[in-house]
Amino acid sequence: ISDLIIKISSEEEKLLNHFSDFCIYESGKKIENNLEVDVFANKIINIPPGDIIVNDSFKWMNLKDGSNRKCVYIVINDTISSSLIVDENWSKAEIYYLLNGNIWKWKSTLSFFEILFRNCLIHYNGIVIHGSAIEWQKQAIIFTAPSETGKTTQANLWKKYMGARVLNGDRPAIRIINNQPTVYGTPWSGSSKEYINKKAPLMALVLLEQAPVNSIKRLNIFETLNRIMPRFFLPYNDKHLMELATKTIEAIIKTTPVYLLKCTPDKHAVDILSNVLSTRNNNTNNSE
Repeated sequence: ISDLIIKISSEEEKLLNHFSDFCIYESGKKIENNLEVDVFANKIINIPPGDIIVNDSFKWMNLKDGSNRKCVYIVINDTISSSLIVDENWSKAEIYYLLNGNIWKWKSTLSFFEILFRNCLIHYNGIVIHGSAIEWQKQAIIFTAPSETGKTTQANLWKKYMGARVLNGDRPAIRIINNQPTVYGTPWSGSSKEYINKKAPLMALVLLEQAPVNSIKRLNIFETLNRIMPRFFLPYNDKHLMELATKTIEAIIKTTPVYLLKCTPDKHAVDILSNVLSTRNNNTNNSE
C-alpha cells in the first residue's frame, strides 16, 4: 500500500480478503517489510499497564514496560472489544479482537490497520489526506474540503466529462518520492467505497467551497496552511510523528500548486479548473 510492504498474519480469511487488491504474490524472493502485523482472536483481551494519553472512543496508552510501545483499544458495553499494541517506530504490531463475534468481531481491526498505516507512512515521507483523488492525463488531482462540501461530486464530474478515474474517494495517501509528491489509492475510502491500487504524480491540490458562481484562485503558502492542515489525518498525540508529518506537508505545498475553487456542482466547475491546469501544464512544457 503506497509502496510500503505490509506483512499481515491472520487466520481470519475475510480480513485478509479486504486487502486482496493490494496483495503481492511472489515466491523465492526476499521482501523487506515496512510493517508487520500479527492478528489474534481471544476470548478475553487484557490491556498491559500504561498511562492513558487519549481517553476517547479509541483509548491510547503509553505502556509502562520501558519499551516505548503504545496500546490503543476500544471498549463496547464495558468490554474491551479489540486492541492494538505497536512499537515506537510503527513497524511491528499485534492486534487482538474478541472471539465472540456478537460484540464487533474482526471488523474493528480494520480501524486499527488504518491507524497503523497512517503512522507507519509518516516515517516514509507520507501522509493521508481527507479528500477525493482522481487521475487525469497521468497526473493526480486531489479535491479536499470539510465533509458534505462536494469532493465526491467534483470527482464524479471529472469522471463524466474529462475521463478521469478515481484513485481514492476519501482517504488517498501522498508520499514524497524523489522530491515529487505522489498520490496513491489506499484500501480505506470512507462511504465512497471507491479506490484502486494505482499511483500518479500530484498535479494540484484543490480546496473546495460551495458557491453560486464559479471562481478559482491560486493560494500562497500562508493562505494554504490554515485551510489545508485540518484536512490531513495528523498524529496530534505524538510530538515526533507530528514533526515528521509537518515536514512532509510543507514539502507537498512547496512543490504543488494549491487552488481555492468556489464552485457549483456542474460542468462549469470542471471547465474553470481544467482551463487553469491545462494552461499551467502548457506553460511548464514551454519553459522546459
